[in-house]
Amino acid sequence: ILFNHLSTISEGIPAFGWILISPTPAPHIKEMSDAAQFYSNRVLKDYKDKDPIHVEWVKQWVKILNELHAYVKQYHTTGLTWGIHSQNDLNTNSARNPLPTPPTSSFSNIQINDKVPQNGLMSSINSLGTGVTSHLKKVPDELKTHKNPHLKEQPIERTNKSQ
Repeated sequence: ILFNHLSTISEGIPAFGWILISPTPAPHIKEMSDAAQFYSNRVLKDYKDKDPIHVEWVKQWVKILNELHAYVKQYHTTGLTWGIHSQNDLNTNSARNPLPTPPTSSFSNIQINDKVPQNGLMSSINSLGTGVTSHLKKVPDELKTHKNPHLKEQPIERTNKSQ
């Protein structure tokens, strides 16, 4: 029922990905707005004389995309900029307040000991060898669900671990 509404949104929503577009994101927003216009025109056609709420919804969605386009075109012509200072402000501040040198690492004095318990762990795992599964019980054919599909429909029987 609301296929055209959802399609309008799905075609227009990528416009909000403008922050990832470089060097000029405004044309991307306009492109997504135009793509959404196809389905929004269908909504307008279907609900023009029936329900003004749908018509108003389309107008608001188109308005959001157009205002986003105008905002990005005015303030972010070459893409998203981080921070509120201009490049001159950054150069002036960095000349006045140079960054302090990072402290030396406290980990530089640590010596690594190769005789750690990991070696013992690996040797115990390796000592199991191929007999690691020898204590497991064989599952009889009458209990295998791929050979007896009707077993999947039966309730699971819980057994004690000691059996």
